Amino acid sequence: MVITIKKGSSIILQDKSKIVEGGEINGVFINFLIPILAAAAGPALANILNKVVDTIDDKINDKTISGLLDSGASRTIVGQPGCDILLGLGLPVKKRYSNCTVANGEQCEVTGIVSTPIRLRDQVRVIDVLMVPSVTHTLILGADFWKIHGIVPDLRRGEWTFSKNTPIATLEHITDQLTDEQQQQLKTLIDTSFPMCKEGELGCTNLVEHVIECTAAPIKQRYPSDFPIAQPLG
Repeated sequence: MVITIKKGSSIILQDKSKIVEGGEINGVFINFLIPILAAAAGPALANILNKVVDTIDDKINDKTISGLLDSGASRTIVGQPGCDILLGLGLPVKKRYSNCTVANGEQCEVTGIVSTPIRLRDQVRVIDVLMVPSVTHTLILGADFWKIHGIVPDLRRGEWTFSKNTPIATLEHITDQLTDEQQQQLKTLIDTSFPMCKEGELGCTNLVEHVIECTAAPIKQRYPSDFPIAQPLG
């Protein structure tokens, strides 16, 4: 069984007071939610002003479900609706009873782990999904989903790429945009204004020592009377 993530086309930016709908995204994100969080939200978020919560339409066989790609979640989990779907597909469950902490600080019971293949575009990765029946969301995709698929988001543009396809910033040579006439005028100016300079050494002095004179007098430093060196001088 493979969960296929459906491609999306719209982007939504959300803050405390409004929701702004943007243009199309050539990717899988259906809704792109960015709640603006206060520093008092907790130590884990104190240095993270924006927390990304993306809504994704996932397809399990012929069923389309709604999942959240949450940058604040470290693990991928399924709530009760997601548990029912995975159990209905007959995926093996590793029984495990422990607790996890969700975004509101509540301790929730983990009843098992399901190794679930998830397809993102043309690549399939198997992720251990935690079963947390007390969570109402069907599917929450955590940081392990980001890491195993190699997702690199660009929050400014509302886009993402796989890590192997991330563009690298480079410096390029500035091309000469002077015309032939302008180049000749520049050469004439250099030849007439800098006759002392050798070819290829424009701006370099031919002196051994270069002294810059100014009208300001030097400042005499007055030391405290108890300064050891100043005492013999009276």
